Amino acid sequence: EWGNITTALRYNQIINKKLFANITATYSRYKFDIGYLRNTQATTTDTTIENSLGFTYLSGIYDWGGKIDFDYLPNPNHYIRFGVGETYHTFTPGVNTFILSSGGSSLDTTFGSTNIYAHEMYGYIEDDFKIGDRLKINMGAHFSSFIVNDTTYNNFQPRFSANFLINEHLAIKGSYAGMAQYLHLLTNGTIGLPTDLWVPVTDSVPPIEADQVALGIAYSLGNDYEFSLEGYYKEMRNLIEYKDGASFFGSSENWDKKIEIGQGHSYGLELFLQKKVGKTSGWLGYTLSWSNRQFDNLNFGKTFAYKYDRRHDVSIAIVHEVAKRFGKK
Repeated sequence: EWGNITTALRYNQIINKKLFANITATYSRYKFDIGYLRNTQATTTDTTIENSLGFTYLSGIYDWGGKIDFDYLPNPNHYIRFGVGETYHTFTPGVNTFILSSGGSSLDTTFGSTNIYAHEMYGYIEDDFKIGDRLKINMGAHFSSFIVNDTTYNNFQPRFSANFLINEHLAIKGSYAGMAQYLHLLTNGTIGLPTDLWVPVTDSVPPIEADQVALGIAYSLGNDYEFSLEGYYKEMRNLIEYKDGASFFGSSENWDKKIEIGQGHSYGLELFLQKKVGKTSGWLGYTLSWSNRQFDNLNFGKTFAYKYDRRHDVSIAIVHEVAKRFGKK
């Protein structure tokens, strides 16, 4: 069993001509359950003995949340959004269950990680605004707190992006974003099973922090063609990975005792060319990128390419209009 359930209840309110509010309550459940159960029979001349052997691995996240968001339009050149929210998390980051029975004897053992309960709170504000006819800017800030056990993590995450129109055909754009994430994806690359775990920060495992910058140019030739080239660099801290030889199987220790904490960075170039009109249209995209990780106690402390490293990625889409319409009645 592997999947999600999501439920939301939303109320919209027009406060006045310039201010709108959205109130949302949510519930979500992520469940991951993998294992097997085998039943066999052993028959003698007098009796038949039932034998069972099974293994189950369980993991899940249960969230209750509420938020209120506002949209404020003071004038045609400004679009301001702000709001606050809170989510109550229940994490079950990994429980192993063994079942063994033979005849009248049985063993049912559960071990592994204990449940983790946490509160996540946040507030944000951003403004899309124009300066003249050539410059568009988006500025914002996001503040969040994560309370788990007796530890509180606070993060301030500024955001900025700008688009400047040099002339009617050429524009340049740039952005910066500071980010924090209170969920870690813990993966095991040594076995061919879907064993990725979403685990929260704890007293000993801090949140992921990242900074990303991007710079690009865009050129359009009338309404027919569009070309863009963008470069980016992202630096990440407090990433986690299993220790050498460790996995989610066969240990009574919590997951946070089996990991290393390290850092990573990714960078690359993205090229995009699009033909918008005509009987034949489409686009071509090419990405040249690197994604690396470094942990002091893994790979002798040397940087290595991570599983998300896809050095070359090419995407092509072609649309051809055969006729204005198909078939007649």
